[in-house]
Amino acid sequence: MKTSLALLALPAAVGYTFATLFIKQALSRGASGAFVNLWVNVLAALLFQFMWFFDWQPVNGSDLWQPIGVGLLFLIGQVLTFQALSRGDLGVAAPLLGAKTVFVVLLLSVLAWQPLPGRWWIAASLCTLGIFLIGGGTRRLPLHSGTKPIVILALAAAFCFAAADTLLQRWTPVFGIGLFVPVMFGTVGLCSPLYSLCFERDQLRWPPAVAWVPLGVGGGLLVVQAFVLCLAIVLSQDAASANIFYSTRAVLSVLAVAAFGGWLGLREAQNTSSFFAKRLLGAIFIFSAVLLVLIH
Repeated sequence: MKTSLALLALPAAVGYTFATLFIKQALSRGASGAFVNLWVNVLAALLFQFMWFFDWQPVNGSDLWQPIGVGLLFLIGQVLTFQALSRGDLGVAAPLLGAKTVFVVLLLSVLAWQPLPGRWWIAASLCTLGIFLIGGGTRRLPLHSGTKPIVILALAAAFCFAAADTLLQRWTPVFGIGLFVPVMFGTVGLCSPLYSLCFERDQLRWPPAVAWVPLGVGGGLLVVQAFVLCLAIVLSQDAASANIFYSTRAVLSVLAVAAFGGWLGLREAQNTSSFFAKRLLGAIFIFSAVLLVLIH
């Protein structure tokens, strides 16, 4: 396994952090979660088609269900993500999405597609604890009627993304990245409008003018970071390591909200110093997990 290539997930984590800040600002300025989901998915589908120029292998048409299925998993994860972001604070939803790391390790182990060293289980556990603390611990995640849907939506999204990453690692070598990824995201781009028209038609309103700048910046960053993360997984053939590096987005989200949240008008920037101290402890746990993966 090529851990150095999995490090590509670190810039992807930076991109994701700033993307969600701008997307959250667009939502606060009147963009609907349904429109944001449609916008990002169609944009990703279009931009990922240039990957046909990468290496790919001819396959039977009957095997195309594999990238199509992964594309559907990714689409479901996107829908659930924007539902969670539109219902609650970024500081709650984003850290919970980091549970994807644990789900990837569990899926790889259960399906026995690659042996996982014991230190990875420790790293995944540290990530889980760190993510929980960054979310604010029990103070920020009470399972009352208002927060429970956000928790469920974010964890369900994390599982869908984890399954997509695991299958991406498994199936891409057969197709080649130049075939699997364009078909995967082409599926997202074709199915997203159908989903929106069938299930979210009443929410599919055109955003106000003030929402378009953060929507454009956030959407572009989300697409770029998704591309970089795909490269990290496919080139390293190490979805577990890539996702542990990618989980640093939970740390970066804390720092970004503290540094830029007030400028972007996010209410989470007004949290107390004790709250940020708890998040800092969570960041230490996640950084420890990254160090464990780097040890050979």
